[in-house]
Amino acid sequence: MRRVRFGVAVGITGVLASTGVLTQADPPAGGTVCGRVRLQGGAPACAPIPIESAEHRTSCGRADVPNETLLVSADGGVRNAVVTLEAKEGETPAPAAIEACLFDQQGCLFLHHVMVIPVGSTVRFKNSDNTAHNVRTNSRRNPAFNETIPANGEITKTFERAERIEVTCTIHPFMSAWLVVVDTPYWAVTGEDGSYSIANVPAGTYKIRVWHESRDYDRSGPGEVTVAAGAGATADYSLVKKN
Repeated sequence: MRRVRFGVAVGITGVLASTGVLTQADPPAGGTVCGRVRLQGGAPACAPIPIESAEHRTSCGRADVPNETLLVSADGGVRNAVVTLEAKEGETPAPAAIEACLFDQQGCLFLHHVMVIPVGSTVRFKNSDNTAHNVRTNSRRNPAFNETIPANGEITKTFERAERIEVTCTIHPFMSAWLVVVDTPYWAVTGEDGSYSIANVPAGTYKIRVWHESRDYDRSGPGEVTVAAGAGATADYSLVKKN
């Protein structure tokens, strides 16, 4: 399905937490898709990841880092799930690229753990620590790289194709994060309580997908959502432990 660029302007809330779309002049009123992603059953205990090397404990200034693989609120809300919409019929407009998105490292921790960018966006991989980091991507559709960033330095990369990319540091193996490159302007990342909101979605029926890095859980919820002009639509999801 060919994708066309509509001259889309992207609005950012927080640090790339959600996106809204403004089309060309006199667009039809858009709707909002919102909901929550929740964990079914009790949340597992996620103990911090210890930093085993004494040298790394000294250079990082800490004894451990938080385990961000599965962050769950007191009432089961799942943080860092990525929700995307794609037109079920017709063409999904291409998202507008963002220049110089900041993917920082502080205290031997990637900030933020899950970052979403539109295709064509440029990312500044910054090292705000006083120790060197080595940033490695396992990308397949975009050029993979494995480069050292000196203390307080940075490198810049552009991502032209949609894919989910795990980012690690080979110097500090306890560091990991995800960069999610999307080819739709309709997306959101769930917040601390598991909620998300995608605004200014033109009326229509969309395929809706939820991704979370944990491989131990299946996603349960609707496969599509219908948006009416000027109205809201709700789509809730659960992460269910695999047998």
